Amino acid sequence: MKKSTYTHILILFITLQTFLSFALNSTNSALGNPINSEEALNKTTTITDFTKEEKEYLTQKKTIKVCIDPNWMPFEAISNNRHVGISADYLNLISQKLGIDFQFVPTETWIESLEKGKSRECDIFSLAMSTPERKTYLSFTTPYIVIPLVIATTKDKPFIADLPDVIHQRIGLVKGYAFTEILRAEYPEMELVEFDTLHDGLVALEKNKIYGFIDNLTTISYEITQSFSSSIKISGRVNRNWELGIAVRNDDPVLLGILDKAVRSIDSNAIKEIHSKWIAVTYEQQSNHSLLWKILAAFVAVMLLFISRYRKMNSFNRKLQELNMKLRESEDSFRYLVNNAYEGIAIIQNKRVAYANPRMCEMTGYDQN
Repeated sequence: MKKSTYTHILILFITLQTFLSFALNSTNSALGNPINSEEALNKTTTITDFTKEEKEYLTQKKTIKVCIDPNWMPFEAISNNRHVGISADYLNLISQKLGIDFQFVPTETWIESLEKGKSRECDIFSLAMSTPERKTYLSFTTPYIVIPLVIATTKDKPFIADLPDVIHQRIGLVKGYAFTEILRAEYPEMELVEFDTLHDGLVALEKNKIYGFIDNLTTISYEITQSFSSSIKISGRVNRNWELGIAVRNDDPVLLGILDKAVRSIDSNAIKEIHSKWIAVTYEQQSNHSLLWKILAAFVAVMLLFISRYRKMNSFNRKLQELNMKLRESEDSFRYLVNNAYEGIAIIQNKRVAYANPRMCEMTGYDQN
């Protein structure tokens, strides 16, 4: 095979590796191993790393008020008037490290939580992503959860490679979420439909009121498994990640520094234990490799098709080369016969002599030039 063919096959293998890597990353994220979350945390911070000002702050401030998303499992929710979910377990760890209590502020919706944050009724959000609008009243710690953003559709819809594929479709998101703001800025031509909750959005999706719904892999998979497994699927990944940390009121930089150090101090075993508790069991039925085998089978089929086409093209090229060679041989033979003919031969084009053989030149007294 030619060098270019080896290059094409190499590209296919690299593409296959990329798809398999994405599938594994997506599976790991759904199973409680958010992408790069552990790498984002420095595990060496201890209580002795706090400054004198930070220690005095902790001594004086006994309670920190927390706003959460009341309906965002498995990350967080309000259940029986208690803060539960992944973020609640992280705050419990941080509470033990700092010797301080977190008191959650009850709300009905995420929008209400955001409003309470703006009015300083809460000191922090347990889990939030930075956006330009939020930076007007919040500051953010190092993210402790980084999760892929995906798009869900009904099961009859095709695979979606990225958002430009559905740029002219109605797409749902949760009202007030970070990516609602970000996508409105990046894709002003896209018709984005906001819903109070993820569940409300998926109900509308099931009824074909919208084409797709965007959210992070973990929560949307959780909700589909709970209520929509027969009608809705994840159809593609948006080429962005949801980076979630603790959001702190931006007029309290000392608290921001304390919580950032606390987040960074959480070790990998604690991270795995928290995520396994809330996610691994829920997604056990999805932790097989059927997706990987389907992707592998698809690429094997593409490879076989490519090799088959290459062989046909190679055979065609060989025949074409043979014909060209025969044509050149015929041309050489014809030129030899004309040049050595006893008769004078001339070719006239546009009333001009384009060619004359040696005998014609001899007869007319002109040279071939």
